[in-house]
Amino acid sequence: MIFANGKYLVIWTAGDEACEGQEGAVYGAFITLEAGGMQSLTVSKDGTGSGTVISIVPSGAIDCGATCDASFPQGTSVTLSASAATGSIFAGWSGEGCTGTGDCTVSMTQSRAVTATFNLGSSSHILTLKVLGSSGGTVTGPGIACGDTCSTSVASSTTVTLTRSAGAGGAFREWSGACTGTGLTCSVTMDAAKEVTAVFSKNFSDTNLTGVAIKAVHVTELRAAIDTLRSHCPNLPAFDWTDSTLAPRSTLVKRQHLLDLRTALDAAYTKAGKSHAPYAESITGGSTPIKGSHLTELRTHVRGLE
Repeated sequence: MIFANGKYLVIWTAGDEACEGQEGAVYGAFITLEAGGMQSLTVSKDGTGSGTVISIVPSGAIDCGATCDASFPQGTSVTLSASAATGSIFAGWSGEGCTGTGDCTVSMTQSRAVTATFNLGSSSHILTLKVLGSSGGTVTGPGIACGDTCSTSVASSTTVTLTRSAGAGGAFREWSGACTGTGLTCSVTMDAAKEVTAVFSKNFSDTNLTGVAIKAVHVTELRAAIDTLRSHCPNLPAFDWTDSTLAPRSTLVKRQHLLDLRTALDAAYTKAGKSHAPYAESITGGSTPIKGSHLTELRTHVRGLE
């Protein structure tokens, strides 16, 4: 018998013996191979990452760190499982009806080829939160309580709901980054590393200072706002205020107090790599009268750095 193209070629001769001077007759026929035999399964890997593929049924028949093949009796069901290496993720199967990222079962009714794709990635992503502005506040979420700058690792594809809360004397201004708007909450889907910023603004007394007598509280509110802004600037120390304590209704506001506010705020702008509009009027000790416009201008520049 000679095997050819999936069939058997059977050759035989006629008669008990050949006559002298003659050749015996030769006959042949192809016979189809009956069902059965072995079928091959080829497993290939694709993608930017790496990983392994093993057969869990039959156990140990395939253990691939690279492209590999194995043979199985016809009709065998082979179940494959993929595992990503560190720093990679399993992106899914292709070929022979296998899809998704779960185990893949292949029926070996014929030779089969399956591809497992691994990509560089991670099973988690970093969520970075920043609390900025001229007033304190907090951002909370599952396992999160952030009042400055913080980060946390979140499982990939997880949706995180964040809630903002303003501190005393402040109000929430806006979300930025992966969240936008002014809502109480924001939701972030962690399909990649994300950053969210919550901005809080200092509340100021007497929103219109035109014709209003300048009070100690107007200065202390600005000091608090500028101190908070400066705290968000790396390596910018706390400012040494003239008359560190200003008592409401008893401490008179001095020109030096306004000059300190300008100096402290200008340093925060410089550290942040920004600039603001020039002050409309220079202040000279002993001669420049203190005006509401001076404080209004400072408030505007505070808002500009939030």
